[in-house]
Amino acid sequence: MMNKQPSIIVFDEETSPQLGYFFGGIWETNIVKIVEYETIITISYWDSKTNKVKSISQWDFSDWKKGKWNDKSLVKYFREIIIKYDIIVGQNSDQFDIKLFNSRLAFHGFEPLPDTKTFDTKKIAKGKLKLPSYSLEIMANFFGLEGKYHHSGLDMWFKCKDGDKSAQKEMTHYCNIDVIKTKDVFYKLLPFTKFDNTFSRVSDNPNCLNPLCLSEKVTKSKKRKVVGGYKYQYQCQDCGSYFTDSKKI
Repeated sequence: MMNKQPSIIVFDEETSPQLGYFFGGIWETNIVKIVEYETIITISYWDSKTNKVKSISQWDFSDWKKGKWNDKSLVKYFREIIIKYDIIVGQNSDQFDIKLFNSRLAFHGFEPLPDTKTFDTKKIAKGKLKLPSYSLEIMANFFGLEGKYHHSGLDMWFKCKDGDKSAQKEMTHYCNIDVIKTKDVFYKLLPFTKFDNTFSRVSDNPNCLNPLCLSEKVTKSKKRKVVGGYKYQYQCQDCGSYFTDSKKI
């Protein structure tokens, strides 16, 4: 019997450049004053409930005006979306996307995100694989997936700020492609991912800890010595993942 799978959201952010004053040369800068902090321009996300990619941007809201970055409504809107999911997935998301989103929540005086299980594809790959780089493009290429979309350049950001519809459409497409690739890489990495016991024993029997599997078709692999007894290690016969049961014997 297959257990109900947890809900998963894979997301990516495109951000605005920070603005500051500096003295000296271009390559040896010393920012003496920050005038404008980084904002979130666009967020694209895939979710396991609909199996679709969606996106929202600053210009989708009535309080956005040409020539000025304003992510207040976007951040408020996406917070109500992301808190509905059991698992959050992203490329370098633990170090960048989630931290930046928390920063923007704090800036606007919104409540923080609740504690949610996260999977960072870059962190997983660095812990298990030996690659020349752990960028999304390199990992997609390694797994034989289509690479990142190469946008038209830095001018796209400034055109988006000025209200250029074509640039805004390209920005959204660029972010959407990154989300699709992150989701595909995540699926490739799952058998090599170390899972905690968040989803163990959803029923009375041990089940696979892979959140996209949770199969009960598992077989004992070996018995492991732990403090105060033993725990059985299992292998899932559906996805191939290994896991250690949370129950001590």
